[in-house]
Amino acid sequence: MLAMEPLNPNRKFKKAVSHVDESSQNEGVGGLPQPPTQASQRSAAAASHHDDMINLAELLYSCTREPDGVQVDRDMVVDAALFLWNKCKNTFQKFQTGAADSGKYLQRMENPGKWVHILSIVHEVMYWTDISLVDPAVTAEVALRLALVLENNVSSDSSERAQSGKAKGKPGPPVVDTGSVTGRMSADIDEQSVSSGMAKDSTGGKSPTKSITSEVGKAPTSVYSSTILQQNAKDQLLLARDILDRALQGISDARQAIALTDGKSIADVGWVKELNQDDQFADSEEKDRSTEKVMESADAVRNLSMDLHMELMFMYHRVCLKLVAMKHETGAQKAKKTKSGKEGVVDPGTYIESIEELANQCNKNLLYKSLFYCQKALMAYRDDATSNELQPILQEAMNLITKAQDQEYKLYTQNTEPLTARESGVPPAPLLLCRTDSSMVFKPAPFNPSQKVAWYRLFGRSASGSNVKVRLNDYFLQGTGDEVPAYDCQLAVSGLKPNERYVFAVAAYTEDGQMIGGSIGDTGKPILASHPLPVLMAWAFLSQAAYQTQCYAIAQTAGEVLWDHFVAPAPPPDLEIFKETAQKDFKLTLKRLNKDTVSVSSPVLLRMFLSSISINVDVSAREGALFSDKLCDQGPYYPGQMGRLGQSERMLVAIELAGWLNESNMALQAVVQCYGLLAPMLHFKIPSIPVLQVLMRCQAVLQEVPISLRIRRQVSINDSLHHMIATITYYLTKVLRTTWRQRALANNIIDGGKKMLKEAVKEKEGQSKEGGAMDNVDSLEGVPGTVGTGNVHTKKKRIRRPGQMTYNVEGPQNEELRALEAHMLKLSKMAQSSDELTGSEDPNLLHAYIAALPSRHAYKEVIKFKRRTRFLEFLVLVVQKH
Repeated sequence: MLAMEPLNPNRKFKKAVSHVDESSQNEGVGGLPQPPTQASQRSAAAASHHDDMINLAELLYSCTREPDGVQVDRDMVVDAALFLWNKCKNTFQKFQTGAADSGKYLQRMENPGKWVHILSIVHEVMYWTDISLVDPAVTAEVALRLALVLENNVSSDSSERAQSGKAKGKPGPPVVDTGSVTGRMSADIDEQSVSSGMAKDSTGGKSPTKSITSEVGKAPTSVYSSTILQQNAKDQLLLARDILDRALQGISDARQAIALTDGKSIADVGWVKELNQDDQFADSEEKDRSTEKVMESADAVRNLSMDLHMELMFMYHRVCLKLVAMKHETGAQKAKKTKSGKEGVVDPGTYIESIEELANQCNKNLLYKSLFYCQKALMAYRDDATSNELQPILQEAMNLITKAQDQEYKLYTQNTEPLTARESGVPPAPLLLCRTDSSMVFKPAPFNPSQKVAWYRLFGRSASGSNVKVRLNDYFLQGTGDEVPAYDCQLAVSGLKPNERYVFAVAAYTEDGQMIGGSIGDTGKPILASHPLPVLMAWAFLSQAAYQTQCYAIAQTAGEVLWDHFVAPAPPPDLEIFKETAQKDFKLTLKRLNKDTVSVSSPVLLRMFLSSISINVDVSAREGALFSDKLCDQGPYYPGQMGRLGQSERMLVAIELAGWLNESNMALQAVVQCYGLLAPMLHFKIPSIPVLQVLMRCQAVLQEVPISLRIRRQVSINDSLHHMIATITYYLTKVLRTTWRQRALANNIIDGGKKMLKEAVKEKEGQSKEGGAMDNVDSLEGVPGTVGTGNVHTKKKRIRRPGQMTYNVEGPQNEELRALEAHMLKLSKMAQSSDELTGSEDPNLLHAYIAALPSRHAYKEVIKFKRRTRFLEFLVLVVQKH
C-alpha cells in the first residue's frame, strides 16, 4: 500500500513529518536556491512517477520470489498487477500498431526499457497469482503484448543491420541489441534478468531485488537492472516462444476449468445461421429477457477465450517460423549424435524445431494446420516469393478451413440427442457433452431395452489405422472400463493426446453383470481431442494473409464469409403489397450489423472483421479501377459510379462497427477510405442523393472523432484531413442549397465544418505555444529593467512600406477555413440578392412585392421601374400602404 500511495492521483497526501537539525535549517535559509521552472517540475514529476512504478513492479516481483513462509495477500498483488497492466496498456497502445515487423515505435517511446520491464514483471506476477484461471483474457493479452514487443524489436534490429550491411557492402554484425531502444544503457549493467522469470540467476532463482522485509513497505529500486530488450535476437525470440507457449497452456487450463457439460462445448457452430436462428427463436419464446442476457454474456466470455486462443496460436507459429529462418541463416548448432546413434541431450528451452516438426505438432488439427500454412506463406512472401507460388499454399489453407467447418458441423449434429430411443440390440454410440485437448465427457444415448440398465462402461481407442472399431479390451485410456451407474450417467475420459482423434463406444450391463445385447455398443465417429476453435477467426487470418501476399481472390472469398455472418439480411417489406420498378437509378441500401451476432462476438473477432471489410473494399477498388484520381477507366461512367456507391455501402457498415467497438481511429480510417471512393464524383460535381447520404454520415462521424486524433499526425496527413473536411462540407452545402433548397440544413453542415477546422487551428496554436514562448524572450532585449543574454538576439520591428498589403492576423489561419468562409460570404450575398428585382421583370410582379414587403423596402423595388409606363400606379400603391 505504501508503494501504491504515490501512484494514486486522486488522493491528497499529507506532508511527511521529518526531523531536521537546526543547523541544516539555517543553512537552507541562507542560500535559497532558484525556484524551479514549470518544465523542470513537469520532468521531475514524470521521473518520480516512473520511478514509483518501477518500485511497485519490483516489489511485486520480490513477493513472487519470497519463501513460502512469508504471507502475502494475493488479492492486493492482483490489484497492483492490474493497475500496472492498465498503465502499460495505455502506453503501448499509443505507439504499437500490431504489425509483426514494425519495431520503430520503440524508438519513439520515452523510456521503452522501463515499460517493457514493468510489462514482463506483470506477466510473471499474473501467473504467480493464478489469475489466468479466473480471467484468461487478461493474461493472454499481456502475453500477446510482451511477445509482440520482443518480436518487433528483433525485426527492427535485423532490418537496421541489413541496411547498414548493404551500405557498407559487408554483412551485418552479430545479432546483439546494443540498447539503442532502451535509453542507451551502459554496458556495465548487471546481467541479471528480472523480467520474465525464464532466466534465473546463480543463487537459485531468487529475485535480484532485496527482501520485502529489508525496508518497511519499500522495495529497493534497481532501475530495471537489465531488460530483455538487451538480449540477442535468438534469445528474444526464444523468450517470446516460451511466453506464448506458457499463455497457450494457461488459456487451455482455463478453458478446461470453465467447460460445461451442456453440449455447447463440443464444437464451434456459431457460424451456422440455421442453428443460431433456431436458438434465438427458442430463447425469445421460452425464456425471459434476463435469462437471455445471462446466456449472451456466457457465450461472449466463451467466444473471447476461443478467439484469444486462436490468436495466440497464430502468433506462436509466426515466432517459430522466424526461429527456423534464423537457424538456417546463422547455422545454429544441431543436436549431435552419439556413437550409439541416439541424439544428445538438448535443452528444450533453446531447441528450435524444423518446419516438418512444426507441421507434425499440428497433428490432425486442421485449423492449426491452416494457420501454419498462412504463416508459412507470409514468411515465403517476405523472402521474395511471388503470389503465384504462394497461391497453392493459401488454397490448401482454405481447403483445410472448409473441411474443418464440415467436421465441426457433423460433430455437433451427430451428438444431438435423437428424438426416439433404441429399444433392442446393443447401445448406440455415446453422445459427446464436452471436449478439451486432454479430456472428454460423454453420456449414453437414449436406450430402452427389455432388461433394465444398471450401469455403463466406456471404451475407447485411437482412431489411427484402418478398420477402426472399439472392442472390449480397449480400456487403457484413463476413465475407460469404469462402472458408472445408469442414473444421470456421465462418462469421463482423460489423459488424451492433444490433436489426436479417438473413437468411443459404451457397453450396458444389468444388475447381475450381464452385458445387454451380448456385445459392446456401436462405435462413434472419430473425435478430435482439442478445444473447440473459432472457424471465423481462421477465415479472418486467411483473409489478412492472402491480402498481404497479393492473393486477392482468396482474400475476397474469406472476407465474404465474415460479411455474410455479421451483416443482417435486408428486412422484408412491411406492407403486404409493394411495388418493384425496373428503374436503373441507384438507391442506397443502408446495411446493418446483426446485433444478436455482434453482441456475443469477441472484440478480437470484430476487429478482424473490420479489417476484412477494408481489405475487400480495397481489392474491389483495385479490380474495378475505382481509384480516387480517376472517374472512368474501363467503360462508361455509370457502372463505375455504381461500383463506388456499392463499396461505400460496405464502408458505412465498417463505420457502424467502429462505433460499436468505440474505435475512433478505425472510424476515421473508414471515413477516409469512403471519401477516396467518392472523391472523383465530388470533383466533377455530380449531384447524387446516395453520395449526399454517404457524405452526411461521414461528416457526422468526423464531428464525433476526437480533435487530438485528427491533429497529432504528420503535417502532410494533417493537411489532407483538413482538405477532406473542407471538400465534404463544400459539396454538401452547395448541393443542399442549389439543388434541394435545404438552406437550414446546409447552414448547420457548414457550421460543423468550420467548427472542425477552427478546432484544428486552435490545437496547432496550442502546440506551438511552447516554441513561441522562446520567441517572446527576444522581445525582452532592450526593455528597461531586463537583462539580456549573449545568445538572445533582438527582433527589429518591421516597417510597412507604402502600398504593402496587410494580413489579418486575427482571421482564420487555415487555408481550407478561408475558402469555406469565402464561399459562405458569396452564398449569403446571393441569398440576399436572390429576391431583389432588376427593373426588367414584368411589372405585374410588383403587386405581390408591395403586398408582402414593408413599405420602405417596397419603395426601393418600385423605384427600379421609374422608366416604365405604370410606375405612377405602383408608387401610389406604396404611398397608400405607408
